[in-house]
Order: sequence, then C-alpha cells, then structure tokens
Amino acid sequence: MAHICISLFLIFFNMGITSAQEAVSVSSALKNKQNDQSLFVEAIITKVYRCPPCPQGAQCKPCDDEHIILKDPISADVIKAYVFYGSTFYQNAQEGKKVKAHVLWRAIHSDGTGEYYHLPAAYPGKAYYSELEKKCQGKESENCCKSSFERLRQRGVREAPSSGCPEGTNKDMLKCKDSLKWCY
Repeated sequence: MAHICISLFLIFFNMGITSAQEAVSVSSALKNKQNDQSLFVEAIITKVYRCPPCPQGAQCKPCDDEHIILKDPISADVIKAYVFYGSTFYQNAQEGKKVKAHVLWRAIHSDGTGEYYHLPAAYPGKAYYSELEKKCQGKESENCCKSSFERLRQRGVREAPSSGCPEGTNKDMLKCKDSLKWCY
C-alpha cells in the first residue's frame, strides 16, 4: 500500500485511554477526512524527532518542529504528528509504543488541504466556541481574550476548568490580562 504522510498537530496525546467511540485505523482516517470531525485513531509511534542541540558559536540550520511519526499497525500509512514542546505526551513518547488518540481534520487551505490536530477528547464543536467567544466581549483587555480564544479554537481544546487541569497536563494561557486558560 502507498506510503501516505499527512501533517498532524498534537495538542495532548492520551495513551491507553478508553472511549465509547470506536478506534479507526490511520488508513481509514486518511481516506475519510471531513472538516471539523473528530476521530479516535489507533497507531504505533515509529519515530520521535527532537531537534538536536546546536553547539555554541555554530551556525546550525533551523530544525523541523518536534514531531512523531504514527504508523497504521496493519498498513504502511503514516501520519506526521507535531507535538507541543513540554506536553506530557511529548516527554513520554517512545518508539514502538501503541497509542490511541482523538484527532481532528481541519481544512485550512483554499485548495482543501489541511492538517490533523490532536485533541484530548472529542472535538467540542462550533457551538461551544461560539459561546466561549462571547466571554471576551466587554473585557478590559478584549484583544488579549480574543487572541487566547483563537488559540483554544485552533487547537480544538476546551477552556480549563476552574478546579484546575487534570493530572498529567499543564495549564497554559497568554501572558496578558483577561487571557482564557487551557490544559495541554
């Protein structure tokens, strides 16, 4: 079967999570892309890329963003998965490990091409983000709030609960007044 490579942006990766949603193969996810639809994908990590350090005083070429390669356990199809530096998944990623994750396809270019984004759970949906955006209206630092909202929406995550982030995740926000907070 042809080797297929698609970009995937990982927000937070759950290992060994359970879900009522049936897991699909990488091959199936690549063949059935629908904008803003989340899928539960099962794959094996075949490569973990970390930018090598550049010796002090040397002029090194820019590194690719940190990523992993996820392979379908049956076919040769792969997904290139970009990860957030410092995420729990990135710190614990191991080649050969079988993982399950929610992913979201988002068409971001006019020609219909796009990227996969990883989600810690099923995609919250457009209605959720419409309501969340309203929280920024009338804030003293409305632009800051709207910028943080865009960050959450683009990453497909929910606002952090007031009780704090789940164990094994980190809380993040923009460094300005009225920023929304999220977990990764």
